[in-house]
Amino acid sequence: MLYGRLFHRINFSRGAVIVVILIVAYSSCVWFVAMNRYGKSQKIAKGNIKENMKENMDNKEERSLKDADQIELALSSTDTSDWKTFQNTWYGFKVKYPETWIYPTSQGAIRGSKWEYRYKFRKQQLADNEIFIGFDVVVYNVKKAKEIFDTEEFHLLKNEELKESLECQNVKVSAVEPWDHPAEKIHISITDKCYHPAMFFSLARDGYILNFVAKTKNENREFEDPLQIIGDDFPQFFVSASTLDLIDIKRPPSKPKITAPKPVQYKIENGRMVCAKKNDKPKKSKKTKHKHLDMECCLDPDEYPNPWCYYDPVKYGKYF
Repeated sequence: MLYGRLFHRINFSRGAVIVVILIVAYSSCVWFVAMNRYGKSQKIAKGNIKENMKENMDNKEERSLKDADQIELALSSTDTSDWKTFQNTWYGFKVKYPETWIYPTSQGAIRGSKWEYRYKFRKQQLADNEIFIGFDVVVYNVKKAKEIFDTEEFHLLKNEELKESLECQNVKVSAVEPWDHPAEKIHISITDKCYHPAMFFSLARDGYILNFVAKTKNENREFEDPLQIIGDDFPQFFVSASTLDLIDIKRPPSKPKITAPKPVQYKIENGRMVCAKKNDKPKKSKKTKHKHLDMECCLDPDEYPNPWCYYDPVKYGKYF
């Protein structure tokens, strides 16, 4: 009887072990099949990503070649021998523009603007079907616009929520080749996920950013492909952009600040303070024995010239 019970327990233990082994074996098979399927799916996903990347690169290269052809056609088919050259030594740049255009005008910064100065180049006459009226050279001080993303020509995000997007925060701008000229070409197409379309050129120097941008009749007009539209309707823009270059900055020396008190009696003649006395006769003062500052723009022998005044060198020259 005891033997029978012992035999029964041994058989039960063997059965339990076999069941456990079968469960482990089944789980291993399931895990192996799942991992095999996962590996295949990963290969497929990676393959799709590679294909998409290759397609995007092919599209980008194709678009770059198309852009290059568009610009090369404008450069090679435009005669600039009679074009005028505008030079600005204050900010240090030069650019050519068609000889039939109006001489460029300038505009100082308006309230709320990031730019410091704007130079406007405009066509003399416009046809009814023309989209573009000319171009601007917009000057930014890096104290207000630290980089090109801060300039007004770099258009706003398509959606304010994209500010938090890592992809939009890390976006970088680079020149689209080939473009063998000093200014960098910035082109943002309609397919960009972050920013509205834009097309302009940019130069940086000595604390300034200079943007070269085409201007339309309608300031708020937006194009799906601005580069294509400019190439079709305004090829002179690319030609002028190719001539945009830096020159030496030359500014007149600033006038020293006058700290002396202004004269109390004078008259204005040709924009200058002069002696108001009709027949002034220079002579030493009876009230003051020591030399003092002239306060009437009528210089006497015992007076120092007042820097606010203009003195006739014929009459007062010997007292300097």
